[in-house]
Amino acid sequence: MKTNMRFRTFSPILVVVILISVLIGFILSRNHCDYNIILISIDTLRADHLGCYGYKKNTSPNIDEFAEQSVLFVNAYSTTAWTFPSHFSIFTSRNPNRTDLLMFPAVKSFDDSYVTLAEILKSAGYRTAAFTGGGWVAAELGFAQGFDEYVTHGRRFEHNQEALFTWIADHASENKFFLFLHGYNTHRPYNAPAHLKTRFIKAWKIPEECRGITFASKQPGREECLKAKNGINYMRSQYDAEIYYVDILMKDLFDELKKHDLFDNSIIIITSDHGEELFDHGRYDHIRTLYEELIRIPLIVRVPNGTGSTIGARVSNLDLLPTLIDILDIPYEKADLHGRSIPTLVSGQEPDSDIHTLTGMTGEPALSAEGIPFIMLSVIREPLKLITKIRQDQSKTYELYNLEEDPSEKENLIETWGDTTSVEQAATVDSLKQLVQDWAQRMDMRLDLYEVEETEKELSPETLKQLKSLGYLN
Repeated sequence: MKTNMRFRTFSPILVVVILISVLIGFILSRNHCDYNIILISIDTLRADHLGCYGYKKNTSPNIDEFAEQSVLFVNAYSTTAWTFPSHFSIFTSRNPNRTDLLMFPAVKSFDDSYVTLAEILKSAGYRTAAFTGGGWVAAELGFAQGFDEYVTHGRRFEHNQEALFTWIADHASENKFFLFLHGYNTHRPYNAPAHLKTRFIKAWKIPEECRGITFASKQPGREECLKAKNGINYMRSQYDAEIYYVDILMKDLFDELKKHDLFDNSIIIITSDHGEELFDHGRYDHIRTLYEELIRIPLIVRVPNGTGSTIGARVSNLDLLPTLIDILDIPYEKADLHGRSIPTLVSGQEPDSDIHTLTGMTGEPALSAEGIPFIMLSVIREPLKLITKIRQDQSKTYELYNLEEDPSEKENLIETWGDTTSVEQAATVDSLKQLVQDWAQRMDMRLDLYEVEETEKELSPETLKQLKSLGYLN
């Protein structure tokens, strides 16, 4: 299948024309018919490891085919670098602006003072159901708000597949429904079916030290594997194998929807909550940084009777909720939302939006990973990206990248400029720092690094089990 790379040359004017014709045209032509909404979150999935985003390995043939019939957003971003706060943003269109919504692992469940996408759709007459991997999206953390059913039979998509397909068959004839589907397949530990483990690496290239290694947290032999020749390539191959298996499961889902005449009567969204570091910057995992491999996510939206197109405008997962209620023409007070409807954003009806992201760690994980609790914030204002790290002792470090010239973020301009920084360069950095400060103030950020309670004290044994299977809360 030929990789779609049209986004490299898309002009802003053409972006507007295509998006308006696909999304707004969809609104005007549907005559207020009721469409189902299916939101699929593939946890820890990097955009740049999918064929439709330019990846050279054939990890995602079915998603790529789906993307050809959809609106693909090349520059979609998460608000953060880990699961709980990112999904909070997806469901509420709110930034995780408090310690208990952001700081790993000190988050708490959010209450009904936040109105969720599921609640909005339920009030509009939708039947609502979720089939998730639990853990950081467990019902008890607030995500079940607005759902008629919230099902978790295991952390991976296949663990919930039988129950999901039964639900689809039982409710196929109903007027309209909202389905939220989530799985941790591309999150460590990597456990793709045995026949896929050598799909992206030759068996003879697998180091002996890597035999049986799934990269589970604190798995004996994991670090020895990564130090071995081809060890890092082996890790990447297992990540890609998981993507390939999820891709197969997506085809199973699409076929099931087609069998019940639902595929062409549904708005289907494929996205992720964050990506994964695979030694792009000398480490693996997520949470700790805000590089592109972590915060740039896939966002692929298929609307009934739509056509395939590729959009280069930078958008956020905050924008999903207002976009959906816009295209469904659901009345809702948008003043409290931090996201904006994508059609109005790229059509020029609203001013350009900077992309802001944040993350943070505290407690023992922070001491183990960084030696001190910290928060990190970033801002993208074309073409520059500034990352600010604030430690508990209030010391700060900065990184500055030109994403147009250095999309892999290898050259920190703060270091490159050094003592030779010009007046103009210094003013640019200062303006970006001010953008971060103004945004934090506007969002009423309340990130107290000192008052931390352990999340696990509030969680059920089942959720603790799920989190431990993912390598958390050891």
